[in-house]
Amino acid sequence: MKDLPKISFIIPFYNAGDTLKETLSSVVALEYPTIEIIVVNDGSTCDTSVQTLRDAQAHFELTIINIDNSGPSIARNIGIERSTGKFIIPLDADDLIEGDCHLQALKILEEDPRVGAVVGRTRFFGKKSGSHLSINKGIDAQLIYNQFPVTAIIRKSMIDDVGLYDPELSKPGLEDWEFWIRVVASKTWNITCINSPFLAVRVSEHSRTILSANPNKRDIDRYIHKKHAILYAQQHERLFYALQGLYKERSYKIGRAILAPLRWIKHSFYKPS
Repeated sequence: MKDLPKISFIIPFYNAGDTLKETLSSVVALEYPTIEIIVVNDGSTCDTSVQTLRDAQAHFELTIINIDNSGPSIARNIGIERSTGKFIIPLDADDLIEGDCHLQALKILEEDPRVGAVVGRTRFFGKKSGSHLSINKGIDAQLIYNQFPVTAIIRKSMIDDVGLYDPELSKPGLEDWEFWIRVVASKTWNITCINSPFLAVRVSEHSRTILSANPNKRDIDRYIHKKHAILYAQQHERLFYALQGLYKERSYKIGRAILAPLRWIKHSFYKPS
């Protein structure tokens, strides 16, 4: 790539003064020449955090957008709409970018216009350690659980096509799950996953997943199932008939016969209480 395309980092910010500098430093450490950093202050109420955000402008080249508290989904959308980059990287204000995954991703995105997003390996730190490699298993899996983190290298034209993050999920949570459902269900765009370090997620007892998404999971599920009712129905019908075909396979019948004695033992000795 002769001319490196501009990347816009979109960072929703709510009382995250303790972690913002580390997050911004990780972005700057990429030493990528055409970066745009947009921090959307989502109605922060902590004076120290607000001051930290203001001070950050003296050390980092960034744009600050102030809005009333609306949740990260809406904050992200506002940042994306104001961005000027060809590619978007959503990033939470307590997470970190690492490695050179963005360079590998840009090569993939530039070579294949059908790829709308590239996801790298996720590392966890804080209250949880380890790492995770996302694998795109298609729409069947995506309708059941979210296969991808919110932070990816995303083609802005894909966002223009499939739409922004759902504002109805801005405060309940899991808006990225619903966003990726639309992407995976699209017949236009693909998501590529590569085994290269990219995102470091800070896990704490104050994380939005623990405080918001987990308690609201049942309501979120209902909302997403209703919004994508036709898609869920279509996939259910396809899977139903696929299983009907499976039942007729000789290998299935043999396996069922082999397991029959074990099922008899289970029903004989493990009575429901």
